[in-house]
Amino acid sequence: MSAMELVARGSLLGSMMLLSGCGGAGPRAIAPASSGTTASVAQASAEPRPDVARTALPPKEPAWPPGLDASLPQLPKLGREVAVDGRLTEYESAISIPLQSAYQRVKTNARHEWRGIDDLGAEAWVGWTDRGIAVAVVVSDDDVVNRRDKHDLTKEDAVELFIDGRSGSAFASPKYGPGAYHVIAAAPTQGKPKRVVVAGKHRPGGLEVASERSPGGYTVEALLPWSAFQRLSPGSGTVGLAFQVDEYDRRDGKRGRTVTLANPAVRDLARSPARFEPWRLVERIFPGGSLGSQLSLDGPRLWAEEPPRELVVRVGAALARRARSVRIASPVQHPEVPVQNRTATVMLDRAAWPEGRVSFTTEARDAQDRLLGVGSSAFTNRGPTIRASLESLRTADLLSHPFQGAAWAAAAAALARLREAIAAEDLDWIEPRAREVRARIALLEDRPYELDRQYLHDLLVLGDDPESEVVIEYPAPRVATVTFVYGSIPLGSVRVTPHQGALSAGRMRVETKTVLGYPALVGRQWAHWELMDEGEIDPARQVFVWYPKSNDVYAARPSDVDRFNANCRVALGPGARVSTHLQESSLKQASRRASVLVTGDPRPHREFAHAKYMRVFPRAGPVRVVLAADERRLDARAPSYQAAELMLTAVLAHKPVALATIEELRQSVVRTVAPRAAARPVRFQVGDLHMHTFCSDGQGSPVALMLQALYAGLSFAVLTDHNTLRCALHVQKQLAQYGVSYAAIAGEELTTSYHAVVFPLQEALLPPLDMAEAAKRAHAVGAFIQWNHPTHLGGGMEHYATGLRGLGFDAWEHFPPRYDAWHQQGTLPLMTGTTDTHTGTFGDSLERTLVFSESAGGSELADALRHRRAVAILPLGDGLFYGLPKYVKQVQAALSEGHGLRALRAERLRAALTGAKLEELVLASPTRQSEVP
Repeated sequence: MSAMELVARGSLLGSMMLLSGCGGAGPRAIAPASSGTTASVAQASAEPRPDVARTALPPKEPAWPPGLDASLPQLPKLGREVAVDGRLTEYESAISIPLQSAYQRVKTNARHEWRGIDDLGAEAWVGWTDRGIAVAVVVSDDDVVNRRDKHDLTKEDAVELFIDGRSGSAFASPKYGPGAYHVIAAAPTQGKPKRVVVAGKHRPGGLEVASERSPGGYTVEALLPWSAFQRLSPGSGTVGLAFQVDEYDRRDGKRGRTVTLANPAVRDLARSPARFEPWRLVERIFPGGSLGSQLSLDGPRLWAEEPPRELVVRVGAALARRARSVRIASPVQHPEVPVQNRTATVMLDRAAWPEGRVSFTTEARDAQDRLLGVGSSAFTNRGPTIRASLESLRTADLLSHPFQGAAWAAAAAALARLREAIAAEDLDWIEPRAREVRARIALLEDRPYELDRQYLHDLLVLGDDPESEVVIEYPAPRVATVTFVYGSIPLGSVRVTPHQGALSAGRMRVETKTVLGYPALVGRQWAHWELMDEGEIDPARQVFVWYPKSNDVYAARPSDVDRFNANCRVALGPGARVSTHLQESSLKQASRRASVLVTGDPRPHREFAHAKYMRVFPRAGPVRVVLAADERRLDARAPSYQAAELMLTAVLAHKPVALATIEELRQSVVRTVAPRAAARPVRFQVGDLHMHTFCSDGQGSPVALMLQALYAGLSFAVLTDHNTLRCALHVQKQLAQYGVSYAAIAGEELTTSYHAVVFPLQEALLPPLDMAEAAKRAHAVGAFIQWNHPTHLGGGMEHYATGLRGLGFDAWEHFPPRYDAWHQQGTLPLMTGTTDTHTGTFGDSLERTLVFSESAGGSELADALRHRRAVAILPLGDGLFYGLPKYVKQVQAALSEGHGLRALRAERLRAALTGAKLEELVLASPTRQSEVP
């Protein structure tokens, strides 16, 4: 009988299962040794093991207990009550879950080489008692460090425990609530008291935590009492469990946490209890059912080409005391292999696995060939998609229609990101990336393909007419942006997400209307701000809107407060008068809300001790129309209401956008931003001065980013990772090697107390603390330098009032809050428009920088910018172009004429793709930071 048949039978009343010794004794004492968790736990129960033996007749099967679901792993009662002291002598009958594999890494800093379980490893021991649920995590760590305060415990060595003890429909629901907890315990270090934090606003009353150092690491033990859960009782119900251990070594310097191991091995495990593993509470373990993560196949969860030749079966320490052999029982049965040192290596049948998800079932048996239980592991094979897509790129016609060549660049970028997701084992991205690649190529090859609504890939049909220049991007799973571009100038965009609950538009004064037959909010995005010192606070003239989650405080005029959509009101003594009907609340209650209106002086109160204060400068932004249609939320941003309505109509039509629609949209924008412009063509470059890859804090490779920039209409892209040129210099060589003539410019974001973009560079600059010195160093090598998002960071606050005067910087990034005053005084600095993209997409920000330069080379662009021959594309109010009047008029004229812009972009696309070998470029593209020299 197969394991799957046994599991299926176990879920029925009266089913029969095989008997084993699963209730036997466990370790007498569990403590990490210098050789790591694996050795220490295994040695605690070491005994001679006979060779794997097969009996002629299996023992008689006992009855499976009625009502016990064999598909859920079982969490047993401990034989003794637990004393929470960090000394684990009570866990003989506990189950154990190992965190010791490279495939359980959910975070790794490339500069920190994970050196195996001596560097970081763990085993989580779990059971329950009459008092509550007991958890002990034994960590092996050769350099135990945690000097952080309670706000930053996970940036150094720490244990994170996750438990969901809710019942009914609340169990495993996406959001935390009473009964679902995230407990963070710092590693015990000399001179530091025990530090434990419960994340979120719900606290488990009666929580007990202890920690203790050992020669090879440390142990964290916790007991969550039954009273912390609403309906959960001893021996009855289901709990969700997850574990995470964070690593930091002194050799890592100031970088903070460098490695995280997690079970389940998913990124952002803390985000949702729906990611936890469910376990069934039982008095004792009954053999034959699911073993959960006690038994798992250790290997890459995503296959880019063909399956691996072998897989390692990893066995938890408690189970390894009884398991003598394992075998893969399905989808193809493999020979039985012995368990040695808590692992077993299975050689795979090299049959061609199908595309998509492949599920393996593994059996564990004891020395008498009795079934202890089964484990299940899933792998995803994307080799067929990658091979077929590479062949399509190899034979693609990139030149007969230049705008279709841009669409092929988008397909190549999506394929590069699919390979990156596979290398990173990013389970959130792998499926949408694979489907996106197939959909883009099917449309380009005019093949029938069912576009996927789940991941919003049905929107790709909007760009099926290459003449339209419609750009569809995916900055996150189930999030799409549709950008309407005209010859490299973005006219507007629509962000599409699944619709959940009531419509909202953030900090924007809105009207409720019906647009195109759907409920909608219409208004203007408006808020601009700059950082301020606490000494500039004036409660008699200002009111404050506090966002407790981020601890940001916005100081505004009383007349502007209704734009913030605050949830409640708190009065902290005498303050500015404000007319509002918000309900009064206490500060403690208000701290649990999303946004709070505060009158009076917040500074003396401890809740604001670490707050960031910002002064608000109201100014009209682009028109926004947010509507709900077809179970989706569409958020359109454009210079005018008519332009927003045209874009929404096009998106809702679900068919290729025609060039005539784009022409109508262009004329609508011209009437708003350039009503009196004389029509004439002009030559210039349109690009982005600020973007990131995985060489710093971006999400993708430099090759994928440059291909995406080419698709999005940028004629140049300045790659500006934080304090490094690695990816920028590497991608320049790769593009040239594989025939893509695109202006990828090496830049750097100097990152210290301030941020500044510098380009072009051949060597990275060390960021000096003094901003004036940074400008001197940049100019000494012929580079351009701009102050990045100056209103968002504390560095250089003394320059806010004067702009860039006397500082030596060449430009101010984004729209300055004091624009009107500086414009009147004649002191307005050069402004640039940038996306600062970290997702590798460009639709969420319509900002660009337009430079009057024949060449897109770095030196030529830098020289033009230093001489102010540039215009910032900033979608604000009725304006779109900002710079010296003579250059603004030329850009307005070019948009008014129109055809010259499209001809110019077509010319540059042909030049970029002539001789391009996209399939070879994708294969050579680095899939992770460590592959960049």
